[in-house]
Amino acid sequence: MEERIPYTGCGSRQTPAPVLDLLAEVSEALTTDFYLRTGDARGADEAFVRGVTKSGQEGAGVVYGPCGSRDISPKARLQEKQYTSDGRLVRWLSLAHHPAPSKLTSMGEALMARNLYQLVGRRIYPRTILDLWNVDDPEKLPEDLHEAWCEAEARAIKDGLSFAEERASRSGFVLCWTPKGHHVGGTGHTLRLAQALDIPIINLGKKDSPTTLDGVLEAIDEEMQ
Repeated sequence: MEERIPYTGCGSRQTPAPVLDLLAEVSEALTTDFYLRTGDARGADEAFVRGVTKSGQEGAGVVYGPCGSRDISPKARLQEKQYTSDGRLVRWLSLAHHPAPSKLTSMGEALMARNLYQLVGRRIYPRTILDLWNVDDPEKLPEDLHEAWCEAEARAIKDGLSFAEERASRSGFVLCWTPKGHHVGGTGHTLRLAQALDIPIINLGKKDSPTTLDGVLEAIDEEMQ
C-alpha cells in the first residue's frame, strides 16, 4: 500500500447516479497506482469504495469514520482500527476551518475531524499543524497547539522523516462532486482543509468538468505532473 499514491475521494450525498457510477469506475481504474482515502457516508463515499472493492485488490483503500478507520478488502469487512493520534489535536485543527464550530455536536466534531484524516492519513505531522494554522513559525501557535507540534516534531525526528516525506503522506489530489462545484456541507469542509494543505481538487460538479473515465484520468494526470 505504501507504494501507491494516496488520494481522497468524497462528495455530496446528493451526487447524481451517473456521477456515482463514474466515481466507482475511476476508483477501480486507479487501484494500480493509487490508494483511496474516503469516508463512510452514503453516496459518493460508497461509490468510491464500490470501485476499489470491484478491483479485487487488497491494500487499495481506507475508509475513515468518526471513531476509527478500516482497510477496504474485497474479501471481507475488516475490523475498524481506532485512531491513535491526539483526538483533541485533530478536532482543533479541523474545526479551525469550519464556519460555525460552536454549533456542532460532539458527533459533528468527530465527523469534521474524520475529514482531516481523509486528507493526511492516520498520523498528524508537524508541517500539517503549521499549514492548517496558516503559520510558518511554530512559536506563533497557541500554547496547547505548540506543545502538540513539539510532540509531533519529536516523533518525526525520531523516525527520520523529512518535510518531503511528510508532504508525500498527504493525498495527491481530491476527487469529488458537489452541487455546481460549491464548497457546501461536509464535503465543503474537506475541500477547505485541502486548500489549506495545498492539495489539488478535481470537482466533477463544476461546469465543463470531465464526464468520462478517460477525461477524469486525464485531469488527474495533469494535476499530478
